This record gives sequence, C-alpha cells and structure tokens, in this order.
Amino acid sequence: MSLYGSTMIKVGNEGVFYGPATDSLAVRFVANMSNISSLCQKENCPYISNKNSQESYSISGYDGIYVFDTFGLIEGWGRTIAENDSNETDIATKVYVDGEYQELNTNALELFGGTGMAADWRKSFVKPKSGNQKVKFSDKKHCNDTKIYQQNYGVDSDDGVKTKTMKKRLGTIWDKVNGPLEAAIKNISLYVQADFTECTKDDICHMKFVNREFDVYVKQARRTSANWVVGLNNTSVSSEISRGEQFAKEHNISSTPSAVMYVLNNEVAVVRFLDKFRYESNNSVMIIKWRTPFGGDFAAKNSRMNGSWKTAGIYHVEKLDAYGCSIRGDVRKGSMMHYTYNKK
Repeated sequence: MSLYGSTMIKVGNEGVFYGPATDSLAVRFVANMSNISSLCQKENCPYISNKNSQESYSISGYDGIYVFDTFGLIEGWGRTIAENDSNETDIATKVYVDGEYQELNTNALELFGGTGMAADWRKSFVKPKSGNQKVKFSDKKHCNDTKIYQQNYGVDSDDGVKTKTMKKRLGTIWDKVNGPLEAAIKNISLYVQADFTECTKDDICHMKFVNREFDVYVKQARRTSANWVVGLNNTSVSSEISRGEQFAKEHNISSTPSAVMYVLNNEVAVVRFLDKFRYESNNSVMIIKWRTPFGGDFAAKNSRMNGSWKTAGIYHVEKLDAYGCSIRGDVRKGSMMHYTYNKK
C-alpha cells in the first residue's frame, strides 16, 4: 500500500484501488476482496487523470473507494486461475508433443534458496527481460509479447503471465490485435513441510493451493526422495491419478483427484499436478494471475476414511513451467519459462 498525499493506493486482487488516506483500512479490505465485479459501476475516479478514468469503477457500499481495471478482471479480458473455471481446459486432456512448442523462446530461471526453506522464492523476476519479449511471426508484421513475472513491492505484489498479440502499424509502432492466445502454468511440483505423522495409509485428501481447493490422492512413498518424485514423468503421475480415482470408487468416496501427494516421511511430502492451469482466449490480451504460488501456507485434511487427520505447514514450488503464446494457423510464437528452486 502506498500513500500519495491524501490518496491511498493499493494493488489488490482485482485491480489497483484508490481511496482517501483517512480510510486506509477500508481500502485494504476492499483490495483483498475477490469477485467484486457485481459491485462495480463505471465512474470517473477523482484520484486519476480523466484520460484513464474510463476504466475506473466505484464500488457499491464503499463510498470514496475506486478500482482501476488494471488486469481486465472486471471487464473480463483478463483471466485468473482462481476464477472463470467454466472456461478452463485441462491440458492433460489434450496431449502436445514437444515439437509443437519448439517455436517458443525458452527462458530458464533458477532461484537459489540457500539451505532449508529459504525465502528466495519471493524474489522478483521478469522473463523474458524487457526488450526481448516480442517474438515475431515469419511475416514480420505480427508478434507475440509475453511477460512472465513476479514483482514484490513490500506489502504489495503482482505476478502472473501476461500475453498479447500485436501487429506492426508503421515504423516501430505495434498495436494490440485480437487473435487466438494460449497461456498456462504447468508441470507443478510442490515441496511441502508439515506434520504427516497421522497420515500412514493411501487416502484422498482435500488441500488448498493458489486460492483454490483440490482433491488429491495421497500415496505413501516413504523411503523415496523428493528428487525422485519431482523427476517422475507426466505419464507416471497420470497413472497414479487414475489409481486415485479407482481408490475413491472402491472406498465410496466422491472425488476426482487433481494431483498426487507423495508422502516421503512424517515431515515432508511432494505434490505433483498434471498440466492443470491452461487457458485460451481470442482477445488481444490475456492475463493469468497465479497469486504467488512459489511458496506460502499449506493446509490439507483427509477424506472420509482412515480416521480423521489434518495438517498445516508451508510449501515452496520445486519446479514449474509457464508460457504464453499467440497462434496463427498452426504456428505458435511466444515465450516459456522453466522454473527450478535450487536449495544448494
């Protein structure tokens, strides 16, 4: 949250919020709300210039507080992995060979965490770097512009994948144009530190991750290592999820697991997701917000069997891939980031 004279500004879940400095608690509260579009009415914001106020909204029930639709979540041109689920496509249902993404510029990001659960996953980054984000199609007139980023500003943060299609107008001027876009956060592996003492059998559990809840197949994998689990290919993980579905049916549990939690010992587990978070759009810009999945609080509770257990702790992401791309015909152009957390 930032203070500019008598105006309070905070980057929130749905956009950038403005309000009087004398009502900072209300500004903070509203900024942390989700799905506020039903409360928003277009109205010029007195705190920003008239040129930009056409994208500002007042918020019903919160006099004097306005939101600027920075991420397109109110108008709907931006998307988040925490909402618009009806538009979500599970990438696991559509198999892509590596060659389909050979046109994507690859960027590796390795964050060095020292020993143990270091806090370097909070480190700000932008991939590709500014100036290298445009990837041109063969006609040289169209390009994809993708930014994969995490930016922390003390108490505020902004992160996700922003991808757009652009067309050259003249000289060095590029305009946004509508067209097929695709973005995803995939191949996610979570390293979890929590108390798994009571988790001694295969099970189905309910866990929270990136502001969503998932049913997860719990597999006892004691005496194996985190590196072994992270190194499993998607075919192996998919087979375990199928076993989890069968396990749920055999034990009369209404559940469709989205991931596998491999319990390594009483203190550590690794959660493997398939390529779950993938979106498509025909707009000029698409944003998916991951709400900083690189680390944070973890919570899980078991299903309806094996007694009752629940646990809470912390996690960090061991690995994930993220990409954004434009599609013209059968050609994809864009950028992909391979993220690795390195504790050495």
